[in-house]
Amino acid sequence: MTLDHTHSVEQPSSLSRKRWRRRLLFGLFMLAVVTHSWWLRAIGEFLVAEKPASPADVVLVLGGDHRLQKAAELIADHSVSEVWLVELEPSYAVEAGILAADHDVAVEQLVSMSVPPSQIQILSGRAREYEDAASFVAEELSKLPETRVLILYERQDGRNIRLVFSELLSDSQFAHLSLLGLPDDEYDERNWWRSRTGWKETFTAISDLAFTMIMGVERNQDRWTWDPDAYERELISQFGEAGCHVE
Repeated sequence: MTLDHTHSVEQPSSLSRKRWRRRLLFGLFMLAVVTHSWWLRAIGEFLVAEKPASPADVVLVLGGDHRLQKAAELIADHSVSEVWLVELEPSYAVEAGILAADHDVAVEQLVSMSVPPSQIQILSGRAREYEDAASFVAEELSKLPETRVLILYERQDGRNIRLVFSELLSDSQFAHLSLLGLPDDEYDERNWWRSRTGWKETFTAISDLAFTMIMGVERNQDRWTWDPDAYERELISQFGEAGCHVE
């Protein structure tokens, strides 16, 4: 009788706890639904993280819609005196001469917008990531320490770029930087969840930022590369004289 009585007392208590949990989960779900526009907008604003634009000597073009037009406008109104472009690691099509390099195409477009070639500089080094661009800028600023640089980029990459450049540049060099994010034509970061492109770009930006924050900034720029032509020559030098034996 005692056991039966204990069981009958505990059962209502267990049911009440389950009801409380369901109500709590439902309440949290409704709170998320009601406030979704606020915290989703907060995510977009967190990623942007602009460093207010200030007077600059040069503009560094990293990304963003209409970035070359913006750079040309800054040259035209004498806000900057030079445009910096980053040489990207060439694809096979570029190395084979099938396509022109991105920076060569950008130079042609800038010249067509009345930017004098003498005011365009290529930061060479076969860049793959923002870390590479930051290293090139650090090297350039070591020769021109008083140069003020305005960076154009895709708005949602702002916090990642800021983190990378702050790690790879000295404090005095970073103090000479300002960041200007360019909005995407296909979505607004303030309501990015209403666009398929917004979802894709925001997810990519979050992933890139998370990787940088967790794995850190890559300082070693001497990455291993594979040259198929050199590999073929090495094989020929080693085995070119060897006979072919077939049994």
